[in-house]
Amino acid sequence: MRGCVRILCVNTGSSSVKLVLWDGTQELLRAKAETLRGEAQFDAAVTSSLHSLPAAPDAVAHRIVAADTAWPGARRLDAALLQELETRAPLAPDHLPQALAAIRAAQAAFPALPQLACSDSSFHRTLPEVARQIALPRELRQRGLARYGYHGLSCESALAALRAEGPLPGRLVIAHLGNGCSLTAVRDGRSVETTMGFTPLGGLVMSTRSGDLDPGVLLYLLRAAGYTPDALNLLLNQEAGLKGLSGISGDMKALLADARPEAQLAAAVFVHQARKHLGALAAVLGGVDLVVFTGGMGENSAVIRERICAGMDWLAPHRSLSVRVIPANEELVMARQAAAVLADP
Repeated sequence: MRGCVRILCVNTGSSSVKLVLWDGTQELLRAKAETLRGEAQFDAAVTSSLHSLPAAPDAVAHRIVAADTAWPGARRLDAALLQELETRAPLAPDHLPQALAAIRAAQAAFPALPQLACSDSSFHRTLPEVARQIALPRELRQRGLARYGYHGLSCESALAALRAEGPLPGRLVIAHLGNGCSLTAVRDGRSVETTMGFTPLGGLVMSTRSGDLDPGVLLYLLRAAGYTPDALNLLLNQEAGLKGLSGISGDMKALLADARPEAQLAAAVFVHQARKHLGALAAVLGGVDLVVFTGGMGENSAVIRERICAGMDWLAPHRSLSVRVIPANEELVMARQAAAVLADP
């Protein structure tokens, strides 16, 4: 990593935050707070972690999850960018307010340090127009309605690990399976299709997120079931997915260990959807040379990996499907992006 500066990476999710302090490529600290709700809890969690750092950072990098923020690399968080992110908060109500709370906490703790923003959509800037567009009228698309994709930092982490071993496979699918889940088709190191779209709510069934739905379901809930937009947001992001299907839990490990039919159905629906999307991405790529599993579930659940890949050798004609497990390290990608910006003021 250029400069060998100490960079604190703040990785905010919808209900958790991870802080990793790097000195060059050496990890000095890794801390995580989970089951957070609301900006105040994120602010408190980050502030508490900042007081326990073993060394003062030279800069702070923040993961940004929001539509239309797919800038290349890291960007300095100046007043203009911060204002831009504030205006985009309604586009990502379950990610961006949390990130902004973490940014404010870090700025309060280190007012003189550079703060940088790392877009989780940057990797998907290479999506072709046919993959990026949403079938809505031009005037709506001109307001930024498009497919941006997410888990880009995780994808870059997986590619960095593969590049360290040799040439990249030409046709690659990266399956980031955690609380949030997505599959991304990568051709020659470039994202060409992904399952998440305008927000991280689309695509696969996830822990508590619905994934793709017939839009008519949303119209029904608004018109006939008494849902307000805020109630609908809560339902789709926090009460749906595996948790909603099973009525038991959004934790795949718990569902696999539970013999009740509801738990097994939820797991089966997840596997079915993952296989369906994997097949679709294989069609885009014209075959698959390698499937990479990453993220908490992707890395740790051999059962889910085996169920998704069972009988899928047809994706790689004349040989068996190649599968790898690569631990996600989004924070190292963030640190490298931040270091590159700091080295070129």
